[in-house]
Amino acid sequence: MAKLAVLLAALLLVAHVASAFRTTITTTVTDDNRRAGREQCRQQVEQRNLNHCMRYLQEQQRGLGDELNDVDSHYDRCCNELRMIRDEQCRCEGLQMEMEREQQQGRMRRQEMRQMMQSAQMLPNMCGMRPSQCHFDMPSY
Repeated sequence: MAKLAVLLAALLLVAHVASAFRTTITTTVTDDNRRAGREQCRQQVEQRNLNHCMRYLQEQQRGLGDELNDVDSHYDRCCNELRMIRDEQCRCEGLQMEMEREQQQGRMRRQEMRQMMQSAQMLPNMCGMRPSQCHFDMPSY
């Protein structure tokens, strides 16, 4: 009976160690995939230009959207820019990268960026494409 208890304890220990090892590998692969995905998105976005999306979002943020005649032009052109990014996950990633670039270049303060991100959340959906909502990470700088 004691041998059976020792054998059972040893099997539980091996199962626990194997489970922990598998979790570590999965986490590493997920992080690597996220980095690879972000780099792929960066390449897609750099090949495209999201200038009209940024102009549209800036006009929305400043409350100029209803007053300007060319806001529809920026909106339509923004939708076209987003359509050119085939990978739907990269659309939100691209918008975030562009907003971060604006902030890093000193063109917008942190609070302005937060407001712009709120406006940009539904932009792909408004253009009739996926994803239906973007979830942005606020940069830590």
